[in-house]
Amino acid sequence: FIDRLLVKNGGHGTHNAYRYIDGELWIYSAVLDSNKNNKFVRFQYRTGEITYGNEMQDVMPNIFNDRYTSAIYNPVENLMIFRREYKPTERQLKNSLNFVEVRSADDIDKGIDKVLYQMDIPMEYTSDTQPMQGI
Repeated sequence: FIDRLLVKNGGHGTHNAYRYIDGELWIYSAVLDSNKNNKFVRFQYRTGEITYGNEMQDVMPNIFNDRYTSAIYNPVENLMIFRREYKPTERQLKNSLNFVEVRSADDIDKGIDKVLYQMDIPMEYTSDTQPMQGI
């Protein structure tokens, strides 16, 4: 055991995007605010505890805060890969619970809403009780 950071209302932490910016480790993660609303944030790693609204930055809130979003980071191509949940009203039409988006990390840093690739995860690979995990 070397160190720890507790992210309150941050889920189980299996799929976060870890990215070094100017030598500092930043974590991109889905969290819940105090009203249990989905938020997609980034924050610098530090020891201790952190909660939404305290040292966290919303990442493109007009895009990412309306549905559950998890991410991983591809440092070789500087891409962020997201698994996002369809809203209940969209699921039957799409025959999918989740979709994957690929975006440039540079675009995200600049607040540019540009999806490079998008793909639905077919319903046959998921269920209401066990959504597709990871990317």
